[in-house]
Order: sequence, then structure tokens, then C-alpha cells
Amino acid sequence: MGTDRTAELPGVDHSVETLGCFSELHSSRADVYAPRDEAELRAVIDWAVRGRRRVTFRAGGNSLDAQALGDDVVISLVRLDAFELDVGARRLTVGPGARWGDILARLERHGLVPAVTVTTAAATAGGTLSGDCLSRFSPAYGKEGKWILHFDLLTLDGRKLRCVPPRPGVPWAELTLEERAFSGVIGGLGYLGAVVSITYRVQYAGHTDGRIGVRSTVKKFRTYEHLARDLVPIAKKTDLEASDPLDATKLDGIYSAVHISDGGDASAILVTSTYTTTLDRARMPLHQPRLAVRPVAEWLMRSAWLAEKVLWPLFFRFAYREGQEFVDDLADYTFFMDGNVRAKDLAATFGVTLKTVQQTFVIPSDPGAAGGWDKAKDDLVEWLEHAHERLLAAGLRPTLQDVLYLPADPRFLLSATAGLAGFAVTYAFETSDDARIARIRAALTELSDTLWDKFGGRVYLVKNVAVRRDTLARMYGDNAVELFRLKRELDPHAILKNEFLERTFGDLLAGAAAP
Repeated sequence: MGTDRTAELPGVDHSVETLGCFSELHSSRADVYAPRDEAELRAVIDWAVRGRRRVTFRAGGNSLDAQALGDDVVISLVRLDAFELDVGARRLTVGPGARWGDILARLERHGLVPAVTVTTAAATAGGTLSGDCLSRFSPAYGKEGKWILHFDLLTLDGRKLRCVPPRPGVPWAELTLEERAFSGVIGGLGYLGAVVSITYRVQYAGHTDGRIGVRSTVKKFRTYEHLARDLVPIAKKTDLEASDPLDATKLDGIYSAVHISDGGDASAILVTSTYTTTLDRARMPLHQPRLAVRPVAEWLMRSAWLAEKVLWPLFFRFAYREGQEFVDDLADYTFFMDGNVRAKDLAATFGVTLKTVQQTFVIPSDPGAAGGWDKAKDDLVEWLEHAHERLLAAGLRPTLQDVLYLPADPRFLLSATAGLAGFAVTYAFETSDDARIARIRAALTELSDTLWDKFGGRVYLVKNVAVRRDTLARMYGDNAVELFRLKRELDPHAILKNEFLERTFGDLLAGAAAP
């Protein structure tokens, strides 16, 4: 299969590969091309268009669903990893294949930090732009798209667009193509073209000889009501004030983790964090992804009995004291999920596949609506209690559940927070039991209906998504319609393929099909 096609593209590295995703729930087999530069990328795209091949773009391959999987031609952008930094202007330009672990390390030498960085070092800039990704820094700084100044997009007809933020107050129909593409590509899951260069604003966190620290304080709770009573005012304060990495009185990171027992009891921790220039360290166990015992702990967490009866009680009771303070290296704080990545990779060497299901629900929080932040708190508690009861009724208990406040995004068309601030509640299940996975998906689908019907919220498209197509179409409404219209404008022959979007939105993107 691959040999004949390679002859049509001399000099472009090619292989036939079985591709996977982080959750291990989806895979595909495809012709994979790995261009070394923009010229080779153009050659592959031109060849695919002429041959009416279906193309999917892929970078780090860390998606939880099939967002970066295709079964025809997959173009890997990992070799387009250029890095250019203007320290004085605090401006960073990278290729789509640049990994966030490398980006963070090179910025840190100058006391600079990205405003928003996902939780694994292997993620790439192109991948996280395509998801408009979030992190524990998002309550203070929003999602990634807010910090993108511009990017270059290579379209299927060979044009190179310099995509820029839309002008404020200008109606959608009057925006330029470059402005509309900016709104569509950020969060658009690679469905509109190939991003070849991205320019970000970055922040100064203080000079530390390359060792920026994060100071964190822990609080513990026994009910959802008590968690929300503290979390919502903190989110409100962070939302209203202008965050500043150099101001220790203003929070830079907020994170809460929740555990529910088979008996229905809840317990939670709330971690609030600020940047620090101290070189002293008092490391949090969660923020030590390279600990030798970390993979073992991750494996044991997959046992519901061990997780509930042994690991979480030990973790909750002994790993943290109320009000305890920790100071971690920025990289360990940021990429704490790399411990889970190591566990999966080690298991794979023994032929064991560790599957994961993760879904995120955004519960709206509109401070300007009737009830304001008090209503936001009540809605959050109502959602947590409802989901708690629904999952327990199905015999399901998440391995991990977390709550994160997200400010409203600009109109990024497939962003779950486009014009909608809210609390992102994520449920993660670590299981390789297919019957259990089916029960999880059924419960999450039902919760997705409740999210829309009761709260008017949206599911986050970057993780797994169990939702009925008509519910998803109502959640994203005109924004999704505009995205698929833009797809047809930029890709009239429907060369670009995204199995995830085509599966989840279904008939709504029929307008993107080739005439």
C-alpha cells in the first residue's frame, strides 16, 4: 500500500502505521507522511488534493478520542517544531510540532512562562491550539486561545493565511476570512487546514536562574456544599481581578479534586497556587510524576476496591494536612499527569492496554444573570449531587473527578466556553472492561442531556464525548453551523477528515461535504 504512493512523493518520509490515542479507546491504520518543512507539507497536501485522498492532521497524538485519527492519509506535523523567542517583547513563535515540555524549559531560562499549559509535556502547540486547551492556570488566565496573537494557516488550495483575532464589534458576516479562520481554527480540531506557525504572548514570572517555583496551599472538604462555598468566591475574585504572575496576593492556579465512595460519601481537596521565585522546595506527592512508585500507584488506582478502601483514604488523610503549603518546580506542577503517561507506557511494554474514559461538562456561571455568583454556586452543587447520584445508581465511581472554573472565551466556534463562563467538571474512569465502558458512556450520554436541558451547558470537545447528536447540535448551535460553513469555504472538496467531529455531529456537518 505505502510503496506505490511513496513513489509519488519522493523525499517525504512515509510509513503505514497503526495510530492510537491517549485513552486507548480508538485506533486507525493509515498512510502517515511526516514532512520536514513547509515545502514538503505543501507537496503532500497538493498530492492528496489531486488524488482526492482524505487527510487528517496529527501532531503529538495525545487526544483522548479520535480527534487526530484518520484511516486514509495522516500528515504528522511533529517535525515542524521551530522555536523563536523575543524576550523583550514577551512574544513566542513556534511550529505546530513544538512540544510544551521543551517550550516551557526554554522560556523558563528567561523567567518567562506560557499563560496556559496543558498537563503533559508531550503535547504540541498545534494540538493544543486545535483544542483551545485549558489548564489549572485557566481560572486566572483563561484558555489558550486568548493568548494567541496570530497564526499562519496553510489551506487546501495552497494559500497561506495570517489569521488574526476578529475586530471587536464587527458582525461575523463582515469579518475577513483571516479573522473568521482565527475563530474557527482555535478549538476547531484541525478541521480547517494546517497550522504552520503560532505566535503567543507570554508572561514574566520573575528571575530565578531557570527554576520558577509554584507555591500551593491545600484545603480539605467533606461535602460538595463545603467545597463550592470556598471554590466559588475564589473563582469570583480571580475572575474580577487582573491576574499577575509577579503579585503573590493574586492566584495563578486553582485545582480541586473530588472522590466519592460506594457509600455515596464525598471528600475533596482544593489546591490554590501562585508563582514564586524562592528556590526552596517542599514537593507535593501529586507533583512528582517521575517518582519510582508513581506508575504502581496509577496501576492500583484502576482497582475500584483498592482506590476506595486504601489509596484515596491514605492520600486524603496523610498526604495533605489542612492548610499545608507546598513549593514545586513549575514543570512538575504543570505536567503532573506525566505520571499517568509513564504508567501507560510501562504497561504497554508488557502488552497491557490501559484504557481511560474522560468527559468534561461545563456548568454555566453567568455573574450578570439573576442570582449572580450565588446561583452559580447553587447550580454547581446541584450538578455535582445529580451526577453523583446518577453514577452511583449505575454502579459507577470515577477514578478522579475535578472541578475547574473557566472564564468566558471569545467566539471560538467549537469552544465549550465561547461566550459562556462556567465550572468545568471532569469525570475520569480508568478501566479496560468493555462492558463497564459501555455503562460509563450510557451514563455520560444521559448526563449530557441533563447538562443542556437543565443548565444550558456544553460538553468539552477535546476529551471523550458521549452525547446524542441532536443534543450536541443544540449545545453548539450557530457556532457549529458557521464552523462547517467555513470548512466548506476552505475545503470545498472535503479533503480534510476528522473522524471525531463527523461521528459526533453527524448530519449537522452535511453542508461541509463535497458537492
